[in-house]
Amino acid sequence: MAIDKVTGKRKKQVKSKLDIEKERKVKALPKFDRTYEEELIKELFEEDVKKKKLLESPIEVQEYVGLFVHKERPGEEWDVPITEEIKYFDPELSYELTHYRPITMEKGLDFDPTPFREMAHIYETTGSYTKFPEGSKPYREFWLREVDKMQNGYQVGKYRITGDNYYFLNYYRMQTIPEDKDAGEGRTENFPSFLAKQYEWFHYLELAEKCHQDAGALKARGLGWSEMTAATSVRPYTTNRQYNVLLTCEADDKLQPLRDKCWLQLDWLNMNTSGGLRHVRQKVNNNETKRASKVTREGQEFGRNKYIMLVISWIKKAEKNLWMLQYKSILLQAKTTNGLV
Repeated sequence: MAIDKVTGKRKKQVKSKLDIEKERKVKALPKFDRTYEEELIKELFEEDVKKKKLLESPIEVQEYVGLFVHKERPGEEWDVPITEEIKYFDPELSYELTHYRPITMEKGLDFDPTPFREMAHIYETTGSYTKFPEGSKPYREFWLREVDKMQNGYQVGKYRITGDNYYFLNYYRMQTIPEDKDAGEGRTENFPSFLAKQYEWFHYLELAEKCHQDAGALKARGLGWSEMTAATSVRPYTTNRQYNVLLTCEADDKLQPLRDKCWLQLDWLNMNTSGGLRHVRQKVNNNETKRASKVTREGQEFGRNKYIMLVISWIKKAEKNLWMLQYKSILLQAKTTNGLV
């Protein structure tokens, strides 16, 4: 209640629509009082006690260890053969399904990343991927081989990298710190270096794909995950027909950096691959959606018809309904796609 300055009496305060909307949003937020916090701490403490008791019982320890069904197989080529059902991904073991071999401080010491970055090195030294004339038979054969590597992976000797990893190392551009400079001297645009943990992640994604399972990660910030996410979105959009990609996030300021990285890659491929990985976007080419297609003089759309769409999940109801209509139309076209990310 407010006080009338003239009469000195209390008068009812009329709330504005903005105040009402703010109150509604505050009420909709979950309540975290002290009781909730105490119950959560108690629950976590009880879980720790259970784990401690589990490790103190020899019988239960054996059962607990038995959950880890994949083990090293000394003397055999693969720790997890293709005939064995994959329950989880252990980066310390080798998997026949994707020809993954561990590269750690103790394993994979004979691995050499140089041949896996050959095309990046060629571009860095010559300024182009190929000197074959555009449209010639050698030109087409060259890009067919490169697309095959990006789709099916690339193996040298006993080591294999996935197709996404091959694209990432040879065609993805990002801000890096040159090895001959200090961190404070700034970054330059370059191809990524080979990192064992990124190699593991790409194999994990392919294992999940081949096993028809979802993939997830708990990670710290600043480890290059957004760069790999952009790469695994742009690569299939570039190499696969009618492939639809959906990237979503709770807030625009979190999604915008990823969006900028995706659009940067698309533009870079269009301008720097001598037409080999160029895709025209005549129908849909805005800041939120890119679609590879062409349009006839009569306005008829044709071509690969593949999408990269970015969506903010925390949006107004009217905007959400409009987006759902757009997304449903995409799903109708996606029945023959290779996947939806």
